[in-house]
Amino acid sequence: MNWEVIISGAAFLVSGIVAVYSYLQGRKSNEIQKEQTELQRRVVELEEQREEKKKRLQKKAEIRAVIDFENTGGFRFPRKILVWNHGPADAKNIEILVDGEAPSAVEYLYTEPENDTLEALPAGDHYDYSFGNREENQAPIDITVTYDDLLDEKQEYKTKLRL
Repeated sequence: MNWEVIISGAAFLVSGIVAVYSYLQGRKSNEIQKEQTELQRRVVELEEQREEKKKRLQKKAEIRAVIDFENTGGFRFPRKILVWNHGPADAKNIEILVDGEAPSAVEYLYTEPENDTLEALPAGDHYDYSFGNREENQAPIDITVTYDDLLDEKQEYKTKLRL
């Protein structure tokens, strides 16, 4: 046999192996690129969701109610029910129920009927209802607050406040 034929056959065989190897590497590279593209798309999607959630939270009001106490002579006396807006956005159309009734109908609170619903409560602000004569051994006070935020979603907050 001729050496030239053997060398050219070996070269042909090596080039065939290289061609198959290149084809397989190209397919693998395409699969990796597809996975990276999908991963990048998912990262962008999650980032957009996070931004959307952040924007929604900036438009959300968060109403809470607490009792403000006065410390006198070693005793704590309830002074007011404070209704706070702790959220970053204003609350509007606020309706407050104390023990299931409008605050003006509750005998131990000093308030006027026009204060039973508030048009708006700015972020970081509060409204208070002053206590009148109330026995401290009574049951906890049920507070229900319904309101709208800048998302125009009806929110509801319920709590029981103990004296």
